[in-house]
Amino acid sequence: MADVERTISLHAVAVQHIVLVASLGAGCWAVPRAYGITLVGSPTHVLLTIVPILSAVTLLTYSLGPMRDTTTWVATRLARGALGLVAGAVLFHVLAVLYGAPLIDKALNTHLWGWMVSCLAVAPSACVLGGDGDSWRRLYARASPSGFKEAALCIPAHGAVLGAW
Repeated sequence: MADVERTISLHAVAVQHIVLVASLGAGCWAVPRAYGITLVGSPTHVLLTIVPILSAVTLLTYSLGPMRDTTTWVATRLARGALGLVAGAVLFHVLAVLYGAPLIDKALNTHLWGWMVSCLAVAPSACVLGGDGDSWRRLYARASPSGFKEAALCIPAHGAVLGAW
C-alpha cells in the first residue's frame, strides 16, 4: 500500500512541478506574441508581465497542491507563501547586488530576477514548511531532505538557484 501512495504522491508532485514550469513557459511564449516584445529586447516589460502570473500560480499550486500541510488553513498557507516570496525576492536582490548586479541603473531588472528565483526556490517551501527553521536549515544549508516531500522541495529549489547562477 505504501508503494501505491508513493506513486500517487510522485505523480501528483510531478504534475505540480509541470504546472509551474508550464506557466513560466506559457508566459515566455505568450507575452512576445501578445505585446510584440521579447525578453532580450525588453526584459523589464516581459518580466513585469510574467512574474505576477508566476507568483500567483506558485502560491496557488503549492498552497492547494498535494504537498500541503492539511492541518493549516489555505489562507495561512497563502500568507506564509506570500511572506516567503517577498523575503526571498529581497534576499536574492541583495545577493545579486553583492555579486555585482547593478545597484541603481538596472535595479528593477535585478529585483524582478530575484522575484522570479524566489517564486521557484523559496515560495514553494514557504507554503509547505512555513516558518520551521530546522527544516529550512536541513533543506537549504545542508541539502539533506528527510523524506519524499522535502526532496520534492529541495531538489527543484537548488536547481532553480544553480540555473539562475
